[in-house]
Amino acid sequence: MESATAVPSLDNTFGAHLLGSFVSLIFYGVALHQGYRYFRNRRNDASIIGFLVAVVFTLDLAQMILIMHSNYYFLVTHYASPAAITRSVWSLNLIPLVGASVTCTSQSFFLRRLSLISYTYTLVAVFAALFFLGSTVFANRGFTTDSSKFLLNERLLSGFALGAALIANTAVTLSLISVIVRSRSRAREPAHNASKRPQTLADKWTIYVVNTGSLIVLCEIVALVLAVSLPQDLWWGFFYLILVRLHVITFLSVLNARQSVMDDGSGGDSSPYARHTFARATRLATVERWNVPQLPNEAPPAVIDIKITQEVEGETESMAYETRSAPGHGERKGMDSRTSW
Repeated sequence: MESATAVPSLDNTFGAHLLGSFVSLIFYGVALHQGYRYFRNRRNDASIIGFLVAVVFTLDLAQMILIMHSNYYFLVTHYASPAAITRSVWSLNLIPLVGASVTCTSQSFFLRRLSLISYTYTLVAVFAALFFLGSTVFANRGFTTDSSKFLLNERLLSGFALGAALIANTAVTLSLISVIVRSRSRAREPAHNASKRPQTLADKWTIYVVNTGSLIVLCEIVALVLAVSLPQDLWWGFFYLILVRLHVITFLSVLNARQSVMDDGSGGDSSPYARHTFARATRLATVERWNVPQLPNEAPPAVIDIKITQEVEGETESMAYETRSAPGHGERKGMDSRTSW
């Protein structure tokens, strides 16, 4: 007697899952290379950032193991077994949960990065964080059913999760791009561009596309469209597996794009100017660690040369000062004095 169990088409379901696993493995290799570069050049990086990298790497590895196990379970162990294919397995249930954990952990870095720009962007970061949390609702759905069809039948839930993540990532990406464009437009001025080398196409790709999360947004748009238009297929899952790897690659790429990690040495001077200098150095170190793009009005002030000539009866004194401006303070360096009788 023919089995009454409805078996989904393998080409559009587990076939898409398998192909997504292959491409995801390639991107996982890219993430491993980025991680190697980070730990090789870590220097004096903040402990919190090193902790985030370790957590993201652990979760990313865990999800790759789950992906491999789910493929082996359905396509090898239970090959040509319709009843087994329609039942879920623990590794398949855990894939969305671990993926959501990777996304939230890596995006916490970008939210912190965004909040350091200004108060306005802090509000954007809070807005994005709420949507990131909302996007995790789909992660727990696999634990309320023993059927693998929850990946196919939850059209509304999967669409909501992808849509919420898309809104959050779009807000973060557009905010970062706007700040970078404004700061780069100022950097193109002759006074600020004299000592900088021209940007190559690879530099622009890294700055505007990879490090801002534009690739993540593009991949999420495709996954959302497929989840809504083809709910009985798993082609949206194909892009979802790649999407998680892109979160890791973008996170590590931003860290590796930093030129240096500054050391917060305080020294022994307790004067008001020294305290201001230390506070400014701490601020700059924080900006450098989190690779925060700066608004044009927050760039360091230019050097101002002030020349003073004082004439006194019987003598003429010429003094030249070089004043290097800082917020609220001035630093006088050097004096040349000549007396004529």
